[in-house]
Amino acid sequence: MASSLSNRSRSLKRLQVWALLALFGIGAFAFFRRAPHIPISPAPTRSYPTTFITGTVSDERSAELLEGVKVTFQRPSGDRFYAVTDAVGKYRIDGILAGEGSIWAIDYTQPNSRIHYRYPEFDSNGIDVLVPDHGLKRDFRLRRDGAMHGVVRDKSGAPLAGVSVLLQHWDSGFKESVETDAEGRFESIRLPIPAGKQEVTYTVTAVDDRFSQASAKVRVRPHYTPEQGAIALTMLPRAIITGRLMRAGKPLKGAFVEARPLEYDLAGEETKKGELSPDLKVFEAPPFYSSVSDKDGRYRFQVSSPMRYRLSFENPLYETVSNNPDDIVPEATNIKVRPGQTLNVDRALKPYPYGSLKGRLVGYTGQPIPWASIELWGPETTMTMPVGSTDEHGNFNFPRVLPGIYDVCFTLPDKQEGNLKVRAVKVRAHRMATAYLRADTTPPKISLLTKPPSHIRAGKTRFRLRLSDNVGLADVLFKVDADGFSFPEFTLERELKVGSKHADVTAVWNSHSVIDSKHRITLIAVDLAGNQRATQFDARIEGSVYPLRLKDGEANLGKATPAE
Repeated sequence: MASSLSNRSRSLKRLQVWALLALFGIGAFAFFRRAPHIPISPAPTRSYPTTFITGTVSDERSAELLEGVKVTFQRPSGDRFYAVTDAVGKYRIDGILAGEGSIWAIDYTQPNSRIHYRYPEFDSNGIDVLVPDHGLKRDFRLRRDGAMHGVVRDKSGAPLAGVSVLLQHWDSGFKESVETDAEGRFESIRLPIPAGKQEVTYTVTAVDDRFSQASAKVRVRPHYTPEQGAIALTMLPRAIITGRLMRAGKPLKGAFVEARPLEYDLAGEETKKGELSPDLKVFEAPPFYSSVSDKDGRYRFQVSSPMRYRLSFENPLYETVSNNPDDIVPEATNIKVRPGQTLNVDRALKPYPYGSLKGRLVGYTGQPIPWASIELWGPETTMTMPVGSTDEHGNFNFPRVLPGIYDVCFTLPDKQEGNLKVRAVKVRAHRMATAYLRADTTPPKISLLTKPPSHIRAGKTRFRLRLSDNVGLADVLFKVDADGFSFPEFTLERELKVGSKHADVTAVWNSHSVIDSKHRITLIAVDLAGNQRATQFDARIEGSVYPLRLKDGEANLGKATPAE
């Protein structure tokens, strides 16, 4: 009985809660339904007044109004606006904002004709204008381009198809390439005439690998029509340069023959000395031709560009010292090549005036030095050039050496790094020079007169050294750890007399230049021949201006700045 009463009370409470929620929802719906509607208006926009550009486009020479010309106006932002002229040559561009911009009217081809116009003062950025609020009037007077047409034929009069014809105006840099049709004809109606010019000269060049180039200069005026200015170009066979090369009365095989262009003019007119003809610009690079002589000494090549050339003869293996038995003295001559011409240029070339060098390399005790590399160092070279080696008896022989004075140096095959200079020899043309070379291979001696210190207090440290050599001393070098020999903190109290055989010197080192740590000190004696011998010891530096201590075995982090 009690449980049934509790269930009824819970159900009654749920009904009461749902009734209250329903009443709340109905009241809220009624409130919002009666709320007034407040419209949201869009944000106000600012309007700018627009303006216009108008004008006419006409022929500069005849004042004829031109129909169908496209006029373009561009804002600094890059926005463009267009208009096209009507039947009476008028245009109007509307809807533009007042302010700066650029305007142009170019590249117009008259309908149903082959006449092309352009604005003579136009550049890549157009014409700068300022458009006021009340509009702008701008007229254009277009200049008619020049036109040219012609035909290209061979020597027999037959038309040549597929020939490239280059039309060039050098002052303005304009260049156009057209190609002949099946009847050998070509045409261009877009030859610009610069502003202020009533006549310009174009260079017309026909180029084909099968023939010599044919060229002509043509005067072009802005009132030319395609029916005017006709030209005819005749292409002749390519020129041939041939000849035979001899050396000491025998055919010269393997000689290199090259023809490089000099200053020239494709129309046949020579340029002034020191001035490069603008017709060189026909090519991306000046053309040159080459050939190599055969076993009979003959050479031959064909030339497509008629002009003046520098014809040179030299050996392709020509070096400072060469092993080619046919080395020659290079020669050159100037030639003028005409279309269809066969030019024969023979040459008797002189053998190169080599000398020779032979001799023997021995030590100071007279023993031969076998298998040493011999090098000749000329005064104009920046590095030595190996030319051979000694045999088992220390003999050497170099049959082909250019005339001159050389320092003879050698390198031992097993232990010596670098080369050791012996002495200078002079080699004359067509003569043999002999050299009996006594080389010093004994390194100098170096020792410390005092016991090497195991600890060094940072500062100036002195080392007493005893040096000796069988020939002569040259220098004392110094290094710390793996550093090189250039150490500005190391000096000698008294300068070493170069060439002396014995010397006691005092070396001074400012050890503030390295950090506190254990270092390996190396002192090197050098003799006149470049032989070296070193003495070294380990010492710990203490009290440096940069007291960065390292544990034994750690790498040295580098030198510190010397104390002021």
